[in-house]
Amino acid sequence: MLTHRSPVRLRRWAHRPRHRSRRAALAVAVALGPALLGTPVAQASTCDLVGAVGSGTLGTAANPYAVADADDLAEVGVDCPLNGYYRQTADIELPAPSPGLSNHEPIGTSLDRFRGTFDGAGHVISGLVIDSPSSADPVGLFGSVAGATISAVRLSGIAVEGDVDVGALIGFAAGGTISDIVVSGSVTGRYKVGGLVGRALEASSVRVDISDVATDVDVTARSHPDPSGSDHVQQIGGLVGEAIGVDIVRSAASGPVVAAADGLITRVGGLVGALKEGSIVRSSASGDVSATAVSNATEVGGLVGSLENGSISASFATGDVAVRSTGGGSAQSVGGLVGYGESDLSDFELDNVFAGGDVAGEEYIGGLVGELRSSGGRIDVSAAIATGSVVATIATSFVGGLFGDHDNDPASDSLTAVFWDETTTEQTSSGTSNPGTIERRPTAALQRFATFDAAGWAIVDGWVAYDPSASPV
Repeated sequence: MLTHRSPVRLRRWAHRPRHRSRRAALAVAVALGPALLGTPVAQASTCDLVGAVGSGTLGTAANPYAVADADDLAEVGVDCPLNGYYRQTADIELPAPSPGLSNHEPIGTSLDRFRGTFDGAGHVISGLVIDSPSSADPVGLFGSVAGATISAVRLSGIAVEGDVDVGALIGFAAGGTISDIVVSGSVTGRYKVGGLVGRALEASSVRVDISDVATDVDVTARSHPDPSGSDHVQQIGGLVGEAIGVDIVRSAASGPVVAAADGLITRVGGLVGALKEGSIVRSSASGDVSATAVSNATEVGGLVGSLENGSISASFATGDVAVRSTGGGSAQSVGGLVGYGESDLSDFELDNVFAGGDVAGEEYIGGLVGELRSSGGRIDVSAAIATGSVVATIATSFVGGLFGDHDNDPASDSLTAVFWDETTTEQTSSGTSNPGTIERRPTAALQRFATFDAAGWAIVDGWVAYDPSASPV
């Protein structure tokens, strides 16, 4: 049974003003990495948490602070150091707050980031509620972290709402490691919103590593609730909203991602909204993705909304993708796997990937990638397949079973062993002029192992013949 040393105060937590240069600093995050990681601010020694082990220096890796209840959790980063070691030692059920209130203040702010280690040890934190739709600070269980290590956390039945940098676990992460996390519930925001992390980026050459994560989170993005606020919605993902210098491994998002705005919507994905100079390996998204804007709605994908100078391998998306504009704008760059892809200073790579959801938009609509551009880097797509229906609701051009449009550079771009299902996609064109090995096949052919074996596919762990009547094998 859970006990509390004193009643948990339910309050609307105060928002600290943002640092004047915050936007500029984050825009050049890698260059200003040291400033983001920073030096922990000295804190008063009023922490009364006990050690999880009972011996060794308190608050170190040898004897982490024990977090056993809601009061203990409230001390992390407040009375206890932002750079300490913590271990959750019991399940924690946060008390339900009154409407319009929160039952947890995010750990770490834009000015004082959490830089420590938090080991959830597989214990559950349930009922987390953060109701701060107009907050200028990052919100989540952890608001803002820098070079932190967070692992084995279980968040159940959460309801987190903010405006910018909104995630169930972390609002904003500059460098660090996130592993073995399970989340269920809902997350709502407007700009850089994710089912796990709102925004994650490399800082001071420290990348963000995300591994072994499963989220079943309803992610909703909307215009600012204040009529004087921004109408635009950007960088929204089932796992991460915006990721720069981030590597994601063995992770899955299964909840729906829904964006609706009175203005612009861009970069929305089932797993990641926008990924730059990062990678996704052995990961998936199965929730439907939708974007409805009064103005333009662009760069929306079943797995990733926008992929720039990055790679995806051994990964798939199965959710439907639907994009529309209700006010005369455009609904474009929509793909079953990636909405918009670009190789600039480095390469764009897709290898051993599958897109199975239906795709609908106006133009630049592809079963695999909506729009693919090369402007200096190399594009390499291999062992890829698209099977969902592809429908352009207005235009009849820039639509294909694989690509809505591929700005092909034959000297540098390579497409090898790439298939689309001509029966289910209802498309006879691949959407590219690249002379690589691109094949249009009927459903029956894509249900035979020999089809892929003959094309030189390397069948690796994780791809199995799960259903003889399904495609791909």
